[in-house]
Amino acid sequence: MLVLSSQIKTAIPHNIVSGLLKLARKYGTIRYEKKGNYYLYPENELRNFVKKLEAVVLGKNNTK
Repeated sequence: MLVLSSQIKTAIPHNIVSGLLKLARKYGTIRYEKKGNYYLYPENELRNFVKKLEAVVLGKNNTK
């Protein structure tokens, strides 16, 4: 299922998440589809990306 990045709840501000997703798209580390002006991501990959990002930024160990 493809979702927008704004549909995933996180403690990190959305502008930081979207900026890092832009870098991930640029370097090919996350799959996506472009629909008009929006980028859609596979839900499980986006959730894993956000979990790992929270672990780094917030110091939480929730990557299990």
